[in-house]
Amino acid sequence: MLNTWVDAPTCLPLVLHRCRACPSERFRASGEFRVNAHHKAIDAWLLPLCISCGDTAKFTVLERMKVRSV
Repeated sequence: MLNTWVDAPTCLPLVLHRCRACPSERFRASGEFRVNAHHKAIDAWLLPLCISCGDTAKFTVLERMKVRSV
């Protein structure tokens, strides 16, 4: 009998970053993001949650990138 194995992630990875509201240094990815456009420029942020207090952080992914280059 031939078994086929698939390697697939079961959850998003933890992010190590100091929380501004508590002493925790771990954030879990919420799977949410925010995008803001200014004419021909675009900004994008990830919105992870602190594991301890649930506070939201904002990590920059794109900053003032031209829309055509994205």
